[in-house]
Amino acid sequence: MHRSSRYDAWATRLFAKIERDPETGCWNWTASTRQGYGQIWTPSRPGPRRILQAHRAMYELANGAIPDGLDLDHLCRNTLCVNPEHLEPVTRRENVLRGTGPAALNARKMTCSRGHPLAPTGDGRRYCPTCRDDWLIRTRDLRLTQQREARARRRAQLAEVPRRDAREWGVAVGLLERFTGGAVPFRVLAAYAQHTNTSTTTSGAPRATPTASTRGADEYAWSAPEAS
Repeated sequence: MHRSSRYDAWATRLFAKIERDPETGCWNWTASTRQGYGQIWTPSRPGPRRILQAHRAMYELANGAIPDGLDLDHLCRNTLCVNPEHLEPVTRRENVLRGTGPAALNARKMTCSRGHPLAPTGDGRRYCPTCRDDWLIRTRDLRLTQQREARARRRAQLAEVPRRDAREWGVAVGLLERFTGGAVPFRVLAAYAQHTNTSTTTSGAPRATPTASTRGADEYAWSAPEAS
């Protein structure tokens, strides 16, 4: 009896904070609110006091406990309404999709931002095939352009190698271009020069012969032999 009277007093206090709207049938909560929902303290006994959302307290008062794992959806879309007839237990997903948040708005879309129809992905999501294909084409074209530019820079660098080596070695550019497209290592060129050069030319004049430089095996200094 003691518990029943305290509970009845709490229910009376709950109804005292309601203002009925005759046009919509909503029972608007007029007391404390949090994040757009009414809230109220539970009776002090039995158990510790805690804060309940007003619409959940009113639904349980009229219909009993809310099933586990379900939320109460406001059918009237008025979060301050505590009318049990305007409340329906639904899953969290269904409650979100019925709302007006970004997830609900995107779920209702049938086209992308460019007006193309959306297609399912097979895992519950959707995508735009037209926009995806356009993105793949742009990505491929950009990658091909970058590759062409990289090859052009490489060709320009390789084209400078025979001219630079020809100036250093004092030979014709065409000779260097016979070796690996112009990218001739100094060791290969030196071996070639040692094999093909003679001490004199066909006219009898002295000709330069390679001698190893003291700076390394890949560099050679050229000197003319002394006349006997």
